[in-house]
Amino acid sequence: MNFDDLLATIESTAFSVELNVVSDLRTFLWAMEQQETVRSLTDLLQSKEWQEKVTERIAHLCEQPVDPNCENVADTALAIYLWLLDKHDQVLAHRCGEKVLEAPKCWWAWRVAREIAPPAARNGASAASGSSAPQPLPRVGQ
Repeated sequence: MNFDDLLATIESTAFSVELNVVSDLRTFLWAMEQQETVRSLTDLLQSKEWQEKVTERIAHLCEQPVDPNCENVADTALAIYLWLLDKHDQVLAHRCGEKVLEAPKCWWAWRVAREIAPPAARNGASAASGSSAPQPLPRVGQ
C-alpha cells in the first residue's frame, strides 16, 4: 500500500468506526497499533520526508469545515497521525498537537494532543487556545 492509500484508509469512515467502539484512550491506542495500516505508516514515518507529509496532512485536516451537529470526521485520523508522529519527532508532534487542539468537535485527537503535550503545556493548552479541550490525562503506562 502506498502512502496515499494508507492515509485514505486511516481517514475512511469504516476505519474510524472500527476504532471508535472503544471507550478509553489506552484501549484506543492499543486497537490503533494492532492495525496493519497503522503499522505500515509507522514504518514510513522513520523518514523526515514522510513526517513532513503527515504534518501537512494534519494541518489540512484541522482546517476543514466541520458539521456543528457531528463529530469531526477527521478525529480518529488526527489522533493516529499525532500519536505516530510523536513516536518519531516529539517537537514536531507537539507543534501539531497545538493545531489539533484548535480543530473543532474532536474527541480522540484532543486526548492524544493532551497526552503528548509537554508537562508545562498540559495545564494551559485549552485555556490558551480557547477550545473546550479535555483536561490533562496521565501518560499511558503510568
